[in-house]
Amino acid sequence: MTSREADRLSLPGSPPTDEDLQHQIELTRDELGDTVAALAYKANVKARAQDKARQTAESAKATVHSAGRTLRRHRTSVTAVGAAGLVSVVIVLILRRR
Repeated sequence: MTSREADRLSLPGSPPTDEDLQHQIELTRDELGDTVAALAYKANVKARAQDKARQTAESAKATVHSAGRTLRRHRTSVTAVGAAGLVSVVIVLILRRR
């Protein structure tokens, strides 16, 4: 609806034309259709659960891929940290035996 049509509909004393009424009917049907679709989706618990599971899986997949890229970029650092951790564990074990 253009602003002229909205202005004309909002003017007191000017009855809406058949075209205005038809346009309002179409808008109401569209809104009603959207409402029915939303209610149907809300009532379908299984579909909502599947959508949530799919979103969670996609999020987890993205996180794993991101972590993998980070590890590949910093492979040397990760290896050094891992080696340092291993050396620390060995030192602790040796000191405990004494």
